[in-house]
Amino acid sequence: MERKGIDVSKWQGTIDWNQVRQAGVEFAVIRAAAGLTPDPNCSKNLDGAIAEGIPVGMYLYSYALDTAQAEKEAEFLIQAARGRKISYPMAIDMEDNSQQQLTNAQRTDIVLAFAAKIRAAGFIPMLYASKYWLENLFDRSRLEGIEIWVAQWGSQNSYGGSYGMWQYSNTGKVAGISGDVDLNCACKDYPAMSAGESTGWFRKGSKWYYGDYRNTWKQIDGRWYWFEPDGMAATGIQEVGGKWYAFADKSIGPVKECQCIYTDGNGAII
Repeated sequence: MERKGIDVSKWQGTIDWNQVRQAGVEFAVIRAAAGLTPDPNCSKNLDGAIAEGIPVGMYLYSYALDTAQAEKEAEFLIQAARGRKISYPMAIDMEDNSQQQLTNAQRTDIVLAFAAKIRAAGFIPMLYASKYWLENLFDRSRLEGIEIWVAQWGSQNSYGGSYGMWQYSNTGKVAGISGDVDLNCACKDYPAMSAGESTGWFRKGSKWYYGDYRNTWKQIDGRWYWFEPDGMAATGIQEVGGKWYAFADKSIGPVKECQCIYTDGNGAII
């Protein structure tokens, strides 16, 4: 299988996602930040694509020079995804000149630290880099289990390793986007890889989980629950998708533990 997609950032300006969908784009990877500086168009690009039914992934342009900085970048990316369904990978973009001064082992350590955080949050980790970087600037044997997104512009991909996505142009034209846009193809079914199959409620320590639901809302037995990126059912007061919600800390009366609490105009529990 092969699916056609794009990756976008603030440089694409305001995007008409309805036109993008009608143009046949099957997925989009949205830039969340450069280092820890947010991309100002991230939220509206995520929401615009998702509203049109376009599956999304995310990426962060990395400035990390050690594993601690890589973990902070991963945590930033995870927070940017909060409240939204992410069905394509979460990628670290490794191409900055400052990182070129590191050793292969150091660059690989950065990727592994980033990927561990992303995987623990329930997402698919991915490394984006040029063909040259991938073949020469990492310890490739240590990158087993991390999805690869190779950038090689042209009609053929000659990268010698396995990969899941290929960025084949940086001068693409797509309806709904003014100017150039990066074009990609995915040769793996990432939505299927990221989908969780429910096996019911189970408790881990003091927290509740439901199947493999992560970073998503789920209605169960008529009640709504929010599952954190690590799969834990939320409790207490939480911000989800820019709005605040109250989740029960314990079961009492008609309310079940972790249930999202709704009230009438006088504050009574519905």
